[in-house]
Amino acid sequence: MGSEPDADRGIRRTGPCAAETLVAVRGCLPAAAVGIGARGTVVHWGSGASALFGHRRKEVLGAPAADVLPVTGALNASARAGDHHWLDGAGDLTGSGAAMAGRARVPVPGRDRADVLWWSYPLAAPAPVRLLVLATGAARLQRQRALRGTRIVPSFGHHRWFPEAAELGARLPRMLGRPARAAAAPAASRIRELGCPVVEVHRPSSPDDPALGALNAQVSGGCGEDPRLPG
Repeated sequence: MGSEPDADRGIRRTGPCAAETLVAVRGCLPAAAVGIGARGTVVHWGSGASALFGHRRKEVLGAPAADVLPVTGALNASARAGDHHWLDGAGDLTGSGAAMAGRARVPVPGRDRADVLWWSYPLAAPAPVRLLVLATGAARLQRQRALRGTRIVPSFGHHRWFPEAAELGARLPRMLGRPARAAAAPAASRIRELGCPVVEVHRPSSPDDPALGALNAQVSGGCGEDPRLPG
């Protein structure tokens, strides 16, 4: 799904249905970072991606991103006509596309399917990484007591509302690793521009439900992956 940054992210608001309230969960930092190059192939695959998707780095570097990631829509939306044949006739990236996010159940070698939340950010040339994909697992977050009976979806929030945006920016060089480290600064800039990754909780309730006020505190950091993981 696509989304625009929203200055109201991070505060309680009423959804289209009067009984539904949306809350952006803070502290849910993505644990995996994947870099996709101008030809639509994987150019960076961190240890966080290996843990989440079950593929080792040497198995996926140079492989078509659409073969290992559930982000084909983001790939096509970010592509422009150019020199390189990519996916279904889509070409080189310009970095002018919109950020996109989604949730998918993806097959993991040797394990059950993984419930994955992902966010993608197009980057402009000459960065070797032309599309940055951040991802995290949804299962442990969904099992949090405060989130029982809710539906969670990935979205974007203005960085001013989320202190974790600065932490994510500081972690990007480690998440991207030495070969793709040059992309860390432009990636952090794009995340600030397009919106930092957040998780929205769709919770049927009264907008005045006191449980909503404590929701962020109860699930902060609840995505389950170790934030120290050098994705």
